[in-house]
Amino acid sequence: MQVSETLIRTVVEQVLQQVRQGTPTMPATNPPTSSLQYGRYGLFLSVEDAVTAARKAFEQLRDRPIEHRRRIIEHIRRISIESSVELGTMEMQETKIGRLEH
Repeated sequence: MQVSETLIRTVVEQVLQQVRQGTPTMPATNPPTSSLQYGRYGLFLSVEDAVTAARKAFEQLRDRPIEHRRRIIEHIRRISIESSVELGTMEMQETKIGRLEH
């Protein structure tokens, strides 16, 4: 996709106009939902909580034998390949970028 200078200027002008008018483009945060289980499945209330969990997970993985890590990676790879069409569709619907044909 070619992005012209005119298109960039138009988008910048629209954003600046919204900022000047105080028009919200998107909510800053999503309100917490009580049915969600924070701290599980990669869902955290803050970046700090996510970083702490990621560090802990890395340390646990680092201490595993190579063969165990290989099996984990193979499992993640298999699930990713099996889910690639669904994940690609979700990404395209969210970003409005891409094509499903290929």
